[in-house]
Amino acid sequence: FITSITINSILMSLASRLAKGASITFLGLLISKFISFFYRITVGRGLGPEEYGFLTLGIASFFLAQNISNISVDEAITRYVPDEKERTSRYLFSALRVSIPLSIIASIIGFIFAAELVSLVNLSEDMVPVVKIMAIGVPFGVASSSINSVFVAREKIRYQVYGNQIYQNLFKLISGLGALSLGLG
Repeated sequence: FITSITINSILMSLASRLAKGASITFLGLLISKFISFFYRITVGRGLGPEEYGFLTLGIASFFLAQNISNISVDEAITRYVPDEKERTSRYLFSALRVSIPLSIIASIIGFIFAAELVSLVNLSEDMVPVVKIMAIGVPFGVASSSINSVFVAREKIRYQVYGNQIYQNLFKLISGLGALSLGLG
């Protein structure tokens, strides 16, 4: 027998969880955009317009290779893990068994054929080292993306916000500052 009190308590619990998740996500996005803003200003000033353009194109090529290598595994994790939470690790490892080898192949192709890819798109030869560096990161990006999908599927939004939004941008800021201070810009 479902009473109106039970329905109200369920709705209040759901509303509370939604509000908590939304506030964590909003705060994470705010911090992420703040860190990203300083990263872009620092790296942009340190590199100059041409080199910053190379970096931006390199990041775009990284995300293109990551998305192709991922083959929508993240969506499958997000869809099926909530239904069978006891099989979370099984889904994650199955997904990584498919996407990691593809991302390693994409990484090797990007690294070996960086010069050809750059000339195919009619870019400057100065872009070759950027493409090689970004190619190395593709398997790590795919693994990170799959792990973040598990957090979303398990409704652990806090961990997804920490890892995907805050720590990732903080790492970019620190590594960018480090590279510029070492004269790698």
